Amino acid sequence: MISVARTLKGVYGSVMRYPDNRSDVLEGLMVALAQFGLDADARLNWLVGFVDRDLKDREAAEAATHEAMLFVFSARMAKVGPRAPARIGGLDDDVRDPRQVREAVASVERAQREVRQALKAFAVDGRCTLPFKVVGWERVPDGRVLPLVGGDWWSRFYGAIFALVSELGRTLGVCANAKCQRLFARSKRQAYCGPRCSQRERTLRFREMHPDRVSDQRHATYVRAQRKRLGEKVSVGRARRAKTQDRER
Repeated sequence: MISVARTLKGVYGSVMRYPDNRSDVLEGLMVALAQFGLDADARLNWLVGFVDRDLKDREAAEAATHEAMLFVFSARMAKVGPRAPARIGGLDDDVRDPRQVREAVASVERAQREVRQALKAFAVDGRCTLPFKVVGWERVPDGRVLPLVGGDWWSRFYGAIFALVSELGRTLGVCANAKCQRLFARSKRQAYCGPRCSQRERTLRFREMHPDRVSDQRHATYVRAQRKRLGEKVSVGRARRAKTQDRER
């Protein structure tokens, strides 16, 4: 993703230095968009990773900001689906101002924190607050008239998140692992965000249902470690196993 951010940074720099060189700028932007992905699943995967990144380093903050801008571009250029609630406005002179970019970089940690809190609240309660600015309306090809999101970069970013969540609709899942609860694009009856959380929950259920087998496995591991350290002939004792009814008390 860092290479994508650098590609976007170069494209933006070209716009600032050579505003008449449209073909090169467009080509660079298309390369960046192709790497990032225009589909909703790709944008969601990036978003859930964005909220957990370490942005204290200046380079990391710049990279995350440029990627967030690309997230906005992707939302603007993506196909307007039947569930789309809004459109992201085009880039006007104000938002292209280099000062806007510097301000966005300076405030990226605040934006990250607000998005993290909003996504967590949405996963837990099904509702959240993430304000953005509506600057007008736009008629889309199917005849609907949708609100047009504008304002600064973070306003557009928040609007793009709203559009993404609305577009995913019922396919937007919440990981069933209580310690995770990340959002993900659900496939069929998928309950977990990925294999790691799924395996953790299966392991936990196994341990709860088969405590004696788990105890035997742990003791066997301990015995192997002791014999490797002290010799194969060493005798390794074991505490008396409590009866099942005693454990349940």
